Parts: sequence; structure tokens; C-alpha cells
Amino acid sequence: MALSQIQPTQRPAASEPVYRKFHHACFAVCIVLAPLVIFLGFNLTFFPQFILGYLGMPRRYYAYPEEFQVLNVLSTAGASVLAAGYVMPMIYFIWSLRYGKVVSANPWGATGLEWRTPSPPPLHNFDETPIVTHGAYDYHAVIGEEIEVG
Repeated sequence: MALSQIQPTQRPAASEPVYRKFHHACFAVCIVLAPLVIFLGFNLTFFPQFILGYLGMPRRYYAYPEEFQVLNVLSTAGASVLAAGYVMPMIYFIWSLRYGKVVSANPWGATGLEWRTPSPPPLHNFDETPIVTHGAYDYHAVIGEEIEVG
């Protein structure tokens, strides 16, 4: 392609709002990155402690010999990594509570009776005994049927 044929591209209009892009990125972090960070932090925390015990360091000492310094610092750093792994989903949870989409009482379209009771449920779950016309997993029988909730 010749240089004269290259046209300056315009920035495409955003197809999604910024908060939704943040939602997807944060969700991906919580699903992929947070478990890996937790796994890494757990192993960095407790594997050095296992080695320290194997080497003969007693537990619950406020001061320990110098030869155990590196492994104790590594264990402390691992605890910080572990805490960071738990904070990532917590940030997403708090963000979802504040900015997340409010869903209906039956967001999955489930057919079981537990999704037919209002929230919070009455004392005995239903004011009247419900009439069951199909099985809890019989989705073919309820296609097109409006599911009443509460």
C-alpha cells in the first residue's frame, strides 16, 4: 500500500459507556488475575513457613535468628500479596453494589418454586400454596409462559 493511499483514521465512537468497559475489565481481573495472585500469595506465605519449620525455627517467636530472616521476610511479603489478591474482588464487589445494574427478582428465568416467592419471603415462603404445573427443570413447558414473581 502506497503512503499516499493511507488515510488518517478517525477515532471510532465508543460502542459502550466507560463504566461498562470498566465493568468488563474489572470482571476479567476478578476471574483471571485475582485467583492467580491469591495462589501466588498463599504459596509465598506458607511455603517459607514450612521450610522454616523444617529447618528448626520454633513457632511464635517475636525475634528469630538471622539465618531465618530472608524466609520470614518472604513470608511477610507473601501475606501482602495474598491480601492484594483478596482486595481485588472486594473492589469489584463494592463497585458493583454502587454502580451495578439492578436485576429482576428472577434474573435467570428459573422455574423452581424458590424463585416464585417474594424477597424477603413471608413467614412460610408463600401466602397461598402454589400450584405446580411443571417440573423444576422443565424449561420447554414454560417457553412463552410469563413467570410471575412475588
